[in-house]
Amino acid sequence: MIRTRINPNDMKRFLDSIGHGKMTKKLNMIVLGSIAKLHLGELIEEAREIVEKEEGPGYSKPLLPKHLRAAARNLQKRGSMPSADYTQNRLFRR
Repeated sequence: MIRTRINPNDMKRFLDSIGHGKMTKKLNMIVLGSIAKLHLGELIEEAREIVEKEEGPGYSKPLLPKHLRAAARNLQKRGSMPSADYTQNRLFRR
């Protein structure tokens, strides 16, 4: 498995926007980064399953935005991913 991490400056900016500057402790950044990484892994796994159904096994090209959008819709239907009621900060824009 490839080791990756989410940019700490982006995580700090996100935490500042949520907690109005009160949540930028190192532990909070680690916890939120771990949760985000798990969520992204689940999204990518779902997208790969969609590709396998559509294109067949052995499809080795990169994931396309349409696969990620379909995976996000599937996760929202199952309740694994929250759906946003607002349209300003959508996960994937068209």
